[in-house]
Amino acid sequence: MRCGDSLKWYFKTSVLVLGFLCAGPLMLPLIWFHPRYKRFTKIVLTVIIIFISFFAVKMFLHFWNIVKDYYQVIFSGELKAF
Repeated sequence: MRCGDSLKWYFKTSVLVLGFLCAGPLMLPLIWFHPRYKRFTKIVLTVIIIFISFFAVKMFLHFWNIVKDYYQVIFSGELKAF
Protein backbone atom coordinates (compact mmCIF):
# COMPACT_ATOMS: atom_id res chain seq x y z
CA MET A 1 0.00 0.00 0.00
CA ARG A 2 1.45 3.35 -1.01
CA CYS A 3 1.50 6.47 1.16
CA GLY A 4 -1.09 8.23 -1.03
CA ASP A 5 -3.58 5.36 -0.83
CA SER A 6 -6.37 5.77 1.65
CA LEU A 7 -7.26 3.08 4.15
CA LYS A 8 -10.49 1.15 3.97
CA TRP A 9 -13.13 2.37 6.39
CA TYR A 10 -12.70 -0.58 8.78
CA PHE A 11 -9.00 0.22 9.29
CA LYS A 12 -9.56 3.81 10.41
CA THR A 13 -8.62 4.56 14.00
CA SER A 14 -12.08 5.85 14.93
CA VAL A 15 -13.70 2.62 13.71
CA LEU A 16 -11.17 0.52 15.62
CA VAL A 17 -11.75 2.45 18.85
CA LEU A 18 -15.54 2.35 18.47
CA GLY A 19 -15.36 -1.34 17.63
CA PHE A 20 -13.29 -2.03 20.73
CA LEU A 21 -15.79 -0.17 22.91
CA CYS A 22 -18.62 -2.26 21.43
CA ALA A 23 -17.03 -5.65 20.79
CA GLY A 24 -13.89 -5.66 22.92
CA PRO A 25 -11.22 -8.15 21.96
CA LEU A 26 -13.13 -9.20 18.84
CA MET A 27 -11.40 -6.24 17.15
CA LEU A 28 -7.97 -7.86 17.45
CA PRO A 29 -8.03 -9.41 13.95
CA LEU A 30 -8.57 -5.97 12.42
CA ILE A 31 -5.57 -4.67 14.32
CA TRP A 32 -3.40 -7.57 13.15
CA PHE A 33 -4.52 -7.18 9.51
CA HIS A 34 -3.99 -3.40 9.57
CA PRO A 35 -1.55 -2.68 6.73
CA ARG A 36 0.17 0.36 8.29
CA TYR A 37 0.74 -0.82 11.87
CA LYS A 38 4.17 -2.21 12.64
CA ARG A 39 4.54 -5.48 14.52
CA PHE A 40 5.54 -3.67 17.74
CA THR A 41 2.40 -1.50 17.57
CA LYS A 42 0.22 -4.58 17.03
CA ILE A 43 1.77 -6.36 20.01
CA VAL A 44 1.39 -3.34 22.30
CA LEU A 45 -2.25 -2.80 21.25
CA THR A 46 -3.00 -6.50 21.75
CA VAL A 47 -1.56 -6.46 25.28
CA ILE A 48 -3.50 -3.29 26.14
CA ILE A 49 -6.78 -4.69 24.76
CA ILE A 50 -6.37 -8.00 26.60
CA PHE A 51 -5.48 -6.16 29.83
CA ILE A 52 -8.52 -3.85 29.60
CA SER A 53 -10.82 -6.73 28.64
CA PHE A 54 -9.61 -8.88 31.52
CA PHE A 55 -10.29 -6.17 34.09
CA ALA A 56 -13.64 -5.29 32.51
CA VAL A 57 -14.77 -8.91 32.87
CA LYS A 58 -13.39 -9.04 36.42
CA MET A 59 -15.29 -5.87 37.38
CA PHE A 60 -18.48 -7.18 35.75
CA LEU A 61 -18.30 -10.42 37.73
CA HIS A 62 -17.65 -8.50 40.95
CA PHE A 63 -20.69 -6.26 40.42
CA TRP A 64 -22.77 -9.25 39.35
CA ASN A 65 -22.05 -10.92 42.70
CA ILE A 66 -22.98 -7.73 44.57
CA VAL A 67 -26.31 -7.49 42.73
CA LYS A 68 -26.97 -11.21 43.25
CA ASP A 69 -26.34 -10.90 47.00
CA TYR A 70 -28.57 -7.81 47.14
CA TYR A 71 -31.47 -9.63 45.52
CA GLN A 72 -30.97 -12.67 47.76
CA VAL A 73 -31.38 -10.41 50.79
CA ILE A 74 -34.46 -8.72 49.34
CA PHE A 75 -36.25 -11.94 48.40
CA SER A 76 -35.30 -13.85 51.56
CA GLY A 77 -37.22 -11.42 53.78
CA GLU A 78 -34.20 -10.59 55.95
CA LEU A 79 -34.47 -6.92 55.13
CA LYS A 80 -36.48 -5.29 57.94
CA ALA A 81 -38.06 -1.87 57.94
CA PHE A 82 -37.10 0.66 60.59
